[in-house]
Amino acid sequence: MRVLTLFLLFLSTQLQAQVESFDDELIPTPVEYKNKIYKDNIHTVSMYQAGNPSSPPVHYLGGGGKLVLSFDDFNRDLYDVNYTIIHCDESWKKSDLDYYRYANGLEEGYLTDYSYSRTMYQQYINYSLSFPNDEIQIIASGNYIIKVYKNNNPDDVLLTRRFYVVENLVSIEMDVGRAFDPTYRFSKQEVDFVINHPKLNISNPDQNVKVAVLQNWRWDNAITDLKPQFMSGNSLTYNYDEQNTFWAGNEQRFIDISNFNINSENVEGSLKRPDTVHIFTTKVKPKVQHSLIDRNTNIFGSRVIGMTGPSNVSIDPEYAMVYFYIESEYEDKGGDFYIFGELSQHEHSPKFKMKYNADKKRYQQRVYLKQGVYNWHYHFLSERSEVGDLRPVEGSFSETLNEYTILVYYRGVTDDYVRLVGLNSTDYPTLNNNQR
Repeated sequence: MRVLTLFLLFLSTQLQAQVESFDDELIPTPVEYKNKIYKDNIHTVSMYQAGNPSSPPVHYLGGGGKLVLSFDDFNRDLYDVNYTIIHCDESWKKSDLDYYRYANGLEEGYLTDYSYSRTMYQQYINYSLSFPNDEIQIIASGNYIIKVYKNNNPDDVLLTRRFYVVENLVSIEMDVGRAFDPTYRFSKQEVDFVINHPKLNISNPDQNVKVAVLQNWRWDNAITDLKPQFMSGNSLTYNYDEQNTFWAGNEQRFIDISNFNINSENVEGSLKRPDTVHIFTTKVKPKVQHSLIDRNTNIFGSRVIGMTGPSNVSIDPEYAMVYFYIESEYEDKGGDFYIFGELSQHEHSPKFKMKYNADKKRYQQRVYLKQGVYNWHYHFLSERSEVGDLRPVEGSFSETLNEYTILVYYRGVTDDYVRLVGLNSTDYPTLNNNQR
């Protein structure tokens, strides 16, 4: 009798688990209009201009170029992978446009370009998509996300990724330097700019024009509420002393894990085990001065996937478990520390949130990363803020190298959507202009 009771209890438990699993599959995945990975088996999502893996995901309307989306799936069972694109306004809210107003072709495409990895440790399938293509052609400028999902079910989302479609109707002159305010002269950087718009008749810029100023392609600290101070002919001038400033931070942290046989700068050691390679980064303390020595490896928080020697960067690089540490005598109860950069999709992702180890008096986290070169910063995210603060660990010094990008949005009197009519980037202090 006791055996029968135990068997029935076991059977009940298994059935309940199956029901809960089935219910989970039926629950639609809420889509967020940002860079996000929704499944634990998806890794290393990248989006860039074809031929330039280090470029931002910017497409020029009518320019003939393409964007490339790439990601790895640790689940090696094949299934249908679908995608669609969604038009957004300047605040990354879904616009009111019907699909046919911003794209020609199919509303739902199929992602059929995939390859199996040739790796020893972690096996994966690399998926790649180049677009616009025969299935989807973009006909309107603006902010976009691409949504990738499985088995023709738009509610079973794998990832979302932001990208930009620009129609070049304005030019942007940028002037970046130390903050004008003496209080922040040595800790902040100021971005002044002029928008020239001879191709657009802008009669009410406060209503018709919106701008976004980005630092290293971050949206959490983007400045989006600026109004032009001066109008002269076909020019709008933005020359503030405070509202257009950013904490400069410090040079990006750097590791090179493209070769597992060599410990690069900022790596204390590595360990090869049958399951994977484990790489331990240097334990760090808060910086108290500008780290000029790191400028040569500063790629503005980006990453470059690859391994040493001849290889296919999509399917040959291995994955390694990489460990990150911040030394701290106590745990800060007012918020959390995050590893932040392109490796975290430029988001404060739970997977990159650090945990405090009271015994060893440090924050720590481990992340599975594909071979390559990585930049990152350590951010502190207060419970009362959505803006990552790099000052507690990185400090802030106005001589730091940063990239700034300005996006110009326009909605004319007769327009029923927000257009992206201009984009320009420049870096400071080297001031290499990159009008895109």
